[in-house]
Amino acid sequence: SSCAAAAPLPLPLLSAEAVLKAVKLVSSGRPHEAASELRLPLGEQHSVRAFCKVACRELKLSVPTPTALEGGPPLSEAAQRRLSEGVAQLDANLPGRLLVVRAGTAVSEETGKPLCPLSLVDRIFETAEELHKSTAARLATYQLETCADPPFSPWDATFQRLSAGGLLPTGPVEEDMPGMFPRRP
Repeated sequence: SSCAAAAPLPLPLLSAEAVLKAVKLVSSGRPHEAASELRLPLGEQHSVRAFCKVACRELKLSVPTPTALEGGPPLSEAAQRRLSEGVAQLDANLPGRLLVVRAGTAVSEETGKPLCPLSLVDRIFETAEELHKSTAARLATYQLETCADPPFSPWDATFQRLSAGGLLPTGPVEEDMPGMFPRRP
C-alpha cells in the first residue's frame, strides 16, 4: 500500500457470504440476527426480507430458498442507504473522516510523484475527496489496505503522533507542570 489511513469504521461492503447467511437466518425465522449480520440500522429487521431479495439481485446471487424472501414490507430509507453502501464498487470513496498514518514509497507512473506524500502523515481529512486533492491517485477507496499501528511504537513515532494531535505541550520544557507524565525527552 502506498498510503495507510484509518477511518472511523465505515460500514463494510456486503459479501456474498454475509447475504447468504442472512437469507438462511430469515428462512429459520431469525430476522433480528439477519439484520445484525447485514449491519442494518437498529429497528430495521422488518426490512430484512426485502433487503436480502434486492442484495441477492444486485450481487447476482442465486437464493437457495427464494420463498423465504417473499412478503414483508418494502425497504425503508435507512435500509436503502445501507444497501447502496453495501453494494458500492471497490473503487468507491470511503465514507467518513480519514487520518493518514503512514506514507509509502510508491510513485505515480504518470507523474513520478509519490502516491501519498510524507507531508500528509498525521493529517485528518474530512472526506476521501479532500484527501484525493493532495494525492497523485485516488487512494481512499474500498481497495485501500489499512494497517494497524504496532503495539509498541518507538518514542519518536509516538511523539510525532501525540504532537500532531495537539496532545503534548508545545512550550519550553521549563513550563511543564511538575509531575507531568509522560515527561518530554
